[in-house]
Amino acid sequence: LADYAGEGLVPGPVIPVVCVPTTSGTGSQSTQTTVFTIGGVKMGCSSEFIRPAFSVVDPELTLGLPPEITRNSGYDALMHAVESFVALDHNRVAERPILYQGSNSFSRGIALEAFRLIWGAYRKCVANGRDREARLDMSLGSHLAGLAFSHSGLGLVHALASSLGGMIDAPHGVCLAASTNIGLRYNLRTCEKDFSVLAAAMGGGGSGSAGQFMSNIQDLMKGLGFPLKPSDLGIKRTDARTILEKTLIQKRRLPTNPRLLDDELLALIEEGI
Repeated sequence: LADYAGEGLVPGPVIPVVCVPTTSGTGSQSTQTTVFTIGGVKMGCSSEFIRPAFSVVDPELTLGLPPEITRNSGYDALMHAVESFVALDHNRVAERPILYQGSNSFSRGIALEAFRLIWGAYRKCVANGRDREARLDMSLGSHLAGLAFSHSGLGLVHALASSLGGMIDAPHGVCLAASTNIGLRYNLRTCEKDFSVLAAAMGGGGSGSAGQFMSNIQDLMKGLGFPLKPSDLGIKRTDARTILEKTLIQKRRLPTNPRLLDDELLALIEEGI
């Protein structure tokens, strides 16, 4: 598998892939990516040759999903929408990946609608997995979020989570939650306007500010019982440089992060652990 880790390394067409998702999270049914762990590092293979030939997205297939898996996979979908929406504009991506081109009006529109759907349905699905209307919105939101990031790429939260996922035995959604505060804080400087747009999409009043967005995400994680920082998963402050090193090799994620990485990241990782 190591020969295919990266972008555009699948040499040619494969047997047609048909996806029938039974969770609302990964977006595999609408993307050109598969993920695996090599040498303690969570890596991915991205190629148009492995994009599904077609997919059947039926929310009825998610009705029996246990609450914990609903929670974990749903957070992945939520962060797909967030990171796609705030991804670096395609005109500013210097190290342009083969497949992930940065955000544009198409990906941002889809990502924002995905975020709105997921934010409104996510907690309902965790609380009552038989809620058909909420499951429909989660299924559609997850699918749209996958479509969005298959164009735009993702960013630092996913890169950090992939690093943690190679170091500890924890679900991807849990690693994402533990990485969220570090990633959002690092990107706040360049994403204040976009975070405000997402805050408005959350509804429910509030200031509609970037701070409100980050506070609402924090409250969501607390309410669903997620770890809020890597140390909640057993990571020590002395692991900060290892996390940074494993993050920096996430070449599929970082070129489209809205803020270039600098020395402040290590300090934020140490503080955030």
